[in-house]
Amino acid sequence: FVRINSTGKRLTGQEKRHAKYFSSPFLKCAGRLGEKHSKFFLENRIVTRGQYARMKHIELIGELMASIYSKGIINKKTALDNIIGGQTIEGKTLVNCRNQFEYALNLIKKMFPELRSTRFVNSSEFYSVFMLIWEMNKEKFILSNSSRNNQAQTLLAWLSNGVDKVRSQ
Repeated sequence: FVRINSTGKRLTGQEKRHAKYFSSPFLKCAGRLGEKHSKFFLENRIVTRGQYARMKHIELIGELMASIYSKGIINKKTALDNIIGGQTIEGKTLVNCRNQFEYALNLIKKMFPELRSTRFVNSSEFYSVFMLIWEMNKEKFILSNSSRNNQAQTLLAWLSNGVDKVRSQ
């Protein structure tokens, strides 16, 4: 796979992982989720078309699922390779991680319909928002109140604008 790379560009970490561990159940699951939610990731500009073509969305989903499995934030470089290569997530555990990912992503879609208007579409900042929502759900916080979700969307936009303002200063 590496030798037949016809683009002439250096392969990304995810492309190498995909080539090396193509039969990994974890990687296959992340790939299916990536295809299922590709419209969300592209429309909200979490990944660009170029990043999508180079499997950045699958890498991000893999990081999120690995974080769910680890019950918190992970060191991406080492944890992702260990989980994909070591095949530590299989069967019911993989299904559980997938279900938790889907539930948290659906909460984000419902809570923040205007996510694309904030800085949190940057993949690393989206990771933070996703993990916050996942953690809040895990702690049994009520995340289904529409008026509070609207308020959360407003606060998220306010925070995003504030961070941009401070950064420019």
